[in-house]
Amino acid sequence: MKKIKLTKKFLEKEYKINKKTLKQIAEETNHSPSTIWRNLKRLNIKIRNKSEAHADFLGNKNPFFGKKHNKQTQKKMRNNHADVSDKKNPMFGKRGAETGNYIDGRYLKTYCCVKCGNEICYTTWYYGSGLCRSCSSGGTGIPGELSEYGAKFDNALKEQVRFRDGYICQVCGCSQLENGKQLDCHHIDYNKRHNFLNNLVALCMGCHRKTNHNRKYWEEHFTMKIREKI
Repeated sequence: MKKIKLTKKFLEKEYKINKKTLKQIAEETNHSPSTIWRNLKRLNIKIRNKSEAHADFLGNKNPFFGKKHNKQTQKKMRNNHADVSDKKNPMFGKRGAETGNYIDGRYLKTYCCVKCGNEICYTTWYYGSGLCRSCSSGGTGIPGELSEYGAKFDNALKEQVRFRDGYICQVCGCSQLENGKQLDCHHIDYNKRHNFLNNLVALCMGCHRKTNHNRKYWEEHFTMKIREKI
């Protein structure tokens, strides 16, 4: 098939007036769609965006495209749709708390790990493995059991340490409020598996970093502090 010359008059007629797509013009002229696009740009012919092109494509196929129903017909269509939907779904037309699935803005349905039954998020349940973090790493579902600190070093134990120390750093005297975040819990003997109350002390982040140096001094210092508290 011989290639047709892409003049401005030809492209305006086919693209703007006849509303043909780039692919249709390319097939008729024996050119590629990219060639048609480049020539439209070169000749300053406005190219339709995706929604306009889609509308024109449907309009060419559907003789009723763009025509609106009168108000009576629209109302009848809505009523018919509602009747069908109500039979299929008793919650049709209800939203949010009206469905009974929400309370105080929270979704009531929970998703659980398929192995241990612990609660997990919807994304992990639907798109992921369906396992909690512990089970997916080979554990039994106990939070923190596979960490270097062990399962006993949990939030409840940390809160006991902070409460005992009055929510104050035991080096600089900075309060938890002044710290801007919860105080760290430092292991006095530097053994992360020794998670008992008398081996932990509350420190701010800055002082916690200091304890990484001169460990013998800090171990003796905090041991004496704990003895005084006891």
